[in-house]
Amino acid sequence: ILQIPWLAGAVAIVYNVPEIPSNYVLRLDGSVLAGIYNGSIVYWDDPRIKSLNPDIANKLPHKEILPVYRTDASGTTEVFTIFLYKSTNGLWPKDLVGKTVNWPVISSGRGLGGKGSEGVTQIVMQTPYSIGYVEWSYAILNNLPVAAIKNVAGVFVTPSNSSIIASLEKAALPSSPLSDFSEDAYQIVYASGENSYPITAPTHIILWRKYGDPSKALAIKEFLKWVAEEGYKHVIQGYVAPPENIRNLLIEAANIISS
Repeated sequence: ILQIPWLAGAVAIVYNVPEIPSNYVLRLDGSVLAGIYNGSIVYWDDPRIKSLNPDIANKLPHKEILPVYRTDASGTTEVFTIFLYKSTNGLWPKDLVGKTVNWPVISSGRGLGGKGSEGVTQIVMQTPYSIGYVEWSYAILNNLPVAAIKNVAGVFVTPSNSSIIASLEKAALPSSPLSDFSEDAYQIVYASGENSYPITAPTHIILWRKYGDPSKALAIKEFLKWVAEEGYKHVIQGYVAPPENIRNLLIEAANIISS
């Protein structure tokens, strides 16, 4: 099997706090997000949130935070929990990393579950004082406020084409399509670099190395070449074409595939 990270996206942290000015970007870090989702940070005016946002500290309301999570098995949840684990030095435990998670905040009665990024988006839009994690594309399409997240270098960064590319360029990824890419999310999430958005992750294409039908093998080979040479000009909003070294993996895979 060939598994290639052929496109990149980001998990955006979206929120609905009426008191936060529309021209202000809320700042959050892994420890605060872990506290929100484990239930230990209860109110929007918690000192830990205020300390990250001194310019609006007096505007943050004494209202309960309503964390929204995915109820379905989700790569988005896995990427978000990898970030919580990597960015908090174990404050968020590894056994709470995965596509489905028993969110500790649920026991507080404040957690709200939604199906898919669409479900989480709708709940956040309709529920004042909520916060959630969604695919960046959903935040863009619904014009939701997106938080700036503290990266490894201590810089608060929002998702953008350039900040996603920066994360991919800093990650130590295999150099052959025959390599094992099963752990590349761990390499890309919370990657180093001042400009890196820390909740960046790839999506993969998974292929057989050999196909019994020669016409199918040829079609897939041509498709991979088209993606690498032309298709990346047409990436939909919210996703980003990978840097050249990853594009080259598609060409290499096309040359490897046979019937």
